[in-house]
Order: sequence, then C-alpha cells, then structure tokens
Amino acid sequence: MCVLLSGGFVEVVQLLVAHGADVHGEDNRHVSCIMIAFRKAHVKVIKVLVRHVTQFPPDQDCLRYIATLADKVWFSVTSLR
Repeated sequence: MCVLLSGGFVEVVQLLVAHGADVHGEDNRHVSCIMIAFRKAHVKVIKVLVRHVTQFPPDQDCLRYIATLADKVWFSVTSLR
C-alpha cells in the first residue's frame, strides 16, 4: 500500500482499505502510511486514512507536515495566477 500512497491513488487506497488492507503498515524505512501521504501532500489519501488509523504520528511531526502541505497548496494556488 505504501507505493500507492506515494502515487496518490486515492481510489485504489479506498478499495484496499475497504478490503482490510493494513493502514498501519510501514515502508522499508519504517515510515507509516499516513506519514507517506503527508510527505507527498496527498490530501485526499490523508482524509481516507484518518478515518481508519488508530495510531497517529506525534503532534510535532503532523504539524510539520501540515505546514508543508500549506506551503505546497499556497505555491500551487499562486503559481496559477
């Protein structure tokens, strides 16, 4: 599932979660699925995972990646002008 998270394939992630995929899985570097989605700024995938995970990363990590998301979204919006 980690590979799909990196690509942001939200429909496939939803299908896997619906069929019991491990949302607490980690990649070979021990990075959790939700942190991969945060790092790649895949907001739709994050929304899917948040509804299913029971173990969240530390607040400090989440806040850092939320700030990164905000920067990426702001850059995307301003680059359209």
